[in-house]
Formats: sequence, C-alpha cells, structure tokens
Amino acid sequence: SILHQFSGLSIVLLGDKNETELGKQINQKGITDLTGKTNLKEAIAIIKNSSALLGTDSGLMHLAAATDIPTFTIWGATNENLYSYKAFNATKHELIHNHISCRPCSAWISANISRFNDPKNCPDHVCIHNITPKMVHHFLHSFLEQHLNNAE
Repeated sequence: SILHQFSGLSIVLLGDKNETELGKQINQKGITDLTGKTNLKEAIAIIKNSSALLGTDSGLMHLAAATDIPTFTIWGATNENLYSYKAFNATKHELIHNHISCRPCSAWISANISRFNDPKNCPDHVCIHNITPKMVHHFLHSFLEQHLNNAE
C-alpha cells in the first residue's frame, strides 16, 4: 500500500457529511477520517498544510491547485481541459482518466453525443468505473515519489 511505501506519510480524508459512510469504509491505521467533520475554513487549512492532495474533480482539488499544493486527481465524465488546474496553467498537478471515445461528456458545453451527452443519463459510467485501483496506484506512486521527494 501507499502508506507502507512512503514511511512517515499520513493520510487525512476530507469530504462533506454526504461522504461520511465512504470515510468509515476506509478504516486503516495511518488514515485520519475527517469526512463530515470540518467546515470549509478548516478544510482549506488542512490542504494548505499538506504535501499533496489525492482526489477527484472537486472543489477541494481547486483549493489545492489555487494554493499550489500538488494534486493528483481522478476524472470521470468532466472535461479536464475546461475545469481543472489546466484551465489556469497551474503546475505540480497530475490527473488520470480513461481514454474512451465518449469522454468527456457534458450536456452544458461541447456535448459529445457518441454515447450520451449528459452524464446523468449514462447507464454504466465506464469513464470512471474502468479506472482500477491498480491504475491509480501505479500513477499515484510515481506522482508521490516526485512531489514528496521534492518537498523535503
């Protein structure tokens, strides 16, 4: 696991009250579950004092990128060229997504109609479901080696 490969690493889970059940499922030594337990000001302080952020296309990713914290994000249907840190030329950030013909899909801008033009109508969400833990681990390991070693 990542915790064993990077000694001294501690992981803090952040999220809103809707994600507390997910946080409880990740019950492992070395992981602090703060899902549903922080307000925005506290979450910003935690992110600003972090070496890196691993997450999804979310507000927390944008906060980390805005404070120049390295981010590793997992993207599903959303177009990372429009909505990620790439949109404002930030550095120190990596992402992973599936390279499939129907991605990105969004009904509100530049719709891709090869399968569905609105993510809410997709029956299988292969764009996110086909990203395996093994894929994430492989790319995350390289990302952490680069950014944690540079932070020291």
